[in-house]
Amino acid sequence: MGVGNIGNDNIGNANIGFGNRGDANIGIGNIGDRNLGIGNTGNWNIGIGITGNGQIGFGKPANPDVLVVGNGGPGVTALVMGGTDSLLPLPNIPLLEYAARFITPVHPGYTATFLETPSQFFPFTGLNSLTYDVSVAQGVTNLHTAIMAQLAAGNEVVVFGTSQSATIATFEMRYLQSLPAHLRPGLDELSFTLTGNPNRPDGGILTRFGFSIPQLGFTLSGATPADAYPTVDYAFQYDGVNDFPKYPLNVFATANAIAGILFLHSGLIALPPDLASGVVQPVSSPDVLTTYILLPSQDLPLLVPLRAIPLLGNPLADLIQPDLRVLVELGYDRTAHQDVPSPFGLFPDVDWAEVAADLQQGAVQGVNDALSGLGLPPPWQPALPRLF
Repeated sequence: MGVGNIGNDNIGNANIGFGNRGDANIGIGNIGDRNLGIGNTGNWNIGIGITGNGQIGFGKPANPDVLVVGNGGPGVTALVMGGTDSLLPLPNIPLLEYAARFITPVHPGYTATFLETPSQFFPFTGLNSLTYDVSVAQGVTNLHTAIMAQLAAGNEVVVFGTSQSATIATFEMRYLQSLPAHLRPGLDELSFTLTGNPNRPDGGILTRFGFSIPQLGFTLSGATPADAYPTVDYAFQYDGVNDFPKYPLNVFATANAIAGILFLHSGLIALPPDLASGVVQPVSSPDVLTTYILLPSQDLPLLVPLRAIPLLGNPLADLIQPDLRVLVELGYDRTAHQDVPSPFGLFPDVDWAEVAADLQQGAVQGVNDALSGLGLPPPWQPALPRLF
């Protein structure tokens, strides 16, 4: 694919060899531009297995805080921030690769740079660590300085924030919106990609509840602007940080969301590489600059401990999961516009006849799933459409 390639399975232009990805590479399996050799990743490398730019030799490591994606996307820089240290260890190439799964659908080529932020949350990251509010404030300063430096260098900027750094991105958007128009970056110069965003307008835990805990220096800071800059906001279903129930009196939904914080949010980097595919896009207003995407969860986090029991754990979880999911979903309003800040409510408007029918269907589905997990044929009941 491309123009002027000589060889086989080259994607790009003016490549000579086999399996190259990019432009003007000579050799085998190079990714980037103008590499000479085998298995190099980056640009202008000569050798074998080099990761980085402008290096000569064998297997030289890259700067651990830089990752070239695609052909490097000349003039496009991704500033990648991590989450709270206790949840996402930083800095490292795995974080940059994790971010790439979500950035590349919009920006197939760019150079990613790790941007250091305090990433602290007293007392969870240590008794001597910064409070959440102070950590975020310092992170905003770091981010704003980095954005303006990249723009001054003539680069387009993509900001990636996850967990705490999504809150940092939220405050930076608010600050930029407060500036006079001639001082703001243009919509074609700056964009954002967020995952695990605690400030997501509908579902973010910092949006659901509007209070602060002064003793911990922790403020529930409200919603990320939906109309500041082009933004893609990925939420993980049942991760209580970005998908907290609207109706927290539903104990099933709240317990499941807390389990989601423990078992989903704390392991975001370990999620499957293809998790950004096959997504569900909730509704939102047509005139906002943010695209909201929900990544479905196949299993309920609340059942993770049960599934850990040898032999019988998975079948038992499969048996109760369909009905339990019906009860959990009563804690959410999946029809709400995702760009509209949605604080918690008390009681949902429920059609109990429909709930009863879903529970009946879920019971049958649970039996079928449990027997299937044990390698046994389902009972005589005909197959019913799956609830989820």
